[in-house]
Amino acid sequence: MKQPSSSAKNSNAISLLKSDHRMVEDLFKQIESTRDDVELAELVVALQTALSVHTRIEEEVFYPALRASVSKAGDLLDEAAVEHGSAKHFLIDLSTSSNDHRFYRARLKVLKEHVNHHVREEEEKLMPMAESSDIDLDELGALLSERRDTLMTALEQGMQLPPSIGKPSARASSAPRPPH
Repeated sequence: MKQPSSSAKNSNAISLLKSDHRMVEDLFKQIESTRDDVELAELVVALQTALSVHTRIEEEVFYPALRASVSKAGDLLDEAAVEHGSAKHFLIDLSTSSNDHRFYRARLKVLKEHVNHHVREEEEKLMPMAESSDIDLDELGALLSERRDTLMTALEQGMQLPPSIGKPSARASSAPRPPH
């Protein structure tokens, strides 16, 4: 899977996350246009990697920073976490079925619609909150990039990412939570 360019690595958190969003959109376009089974399998693996790493860096770095700095972001962050969980279930379904399975392309289409909705909410609601907060977006971008690099290295060495569904990371659990 192609990694973001070095300019994306050196950008602020919002630019980095939006760059990831565009990469995923591009992967979905390639998936929709291919009729070659081998290429489809390769693209789906790239999509799974991109989404797994992206959701992970958001859950471990971006969301906790936003939750700690923007009190009104709590409900949106909770929704985003649930949307991530749903996307992870789609990814599991894709990884346990073959691309000639009757519902394979239907799963991909529904995943795309789900991801598009999630991206719209992040870019139209959460990211503007981050931009108007006191979060140092350059520092946060560096943390996101560092975590992404660690995850990508682990994947390249054949390690699997442990599931994070319902299990906040140490960083996420140390972030202040609003009262229920």
